[in-house]
Amino acid sequence: MRGPWTALAALLLALAPALAAAGDIAAGEQLYARRCALCHAGVAPGTIMLGRRLGKERALLAERTDLAADYVRQVVRQGLLGMPPFTRVDLSDAELAHVVAYLTRPRLPAPQGTAAPRSTTESRGAP
Repeated sequence: MRGPWTALAALLLALAPALAAAGDIAAGEQLYARRCALCHAGVAPGTIMLGRRLGKERALLAERTDLAADYVRQVVRQGLLGMPPFTRVDLSDAELAHVVAYLTRPRLPAPQGTAAPRSTTESRGAP
């Protein structure tokens, strides 16, 4: 059946090269697991705090679809509330681009009545 899903899939495919140029999603997932999941996966401090501030459904960063690349970069570099800033020594600009690509990757919405698939990072929990 052609319709909105076909148009959405075409849009996501069209955006993929631009996202890949900015950062590698697979590398970003690995970096996220090593550098971010300690606080932002499973039941961890970052997830708990985001859940309190934004609601449980927005607590797991790797599952969110509303993150903007500029916002992720700003929060990582400057910190936010209890999250410390990550300097270019902690996380290079190239590494940050990979993490941003992972967190802002295009995803098809889950069909109604089903849960969205969990990322491998979220299902593993903190390393």
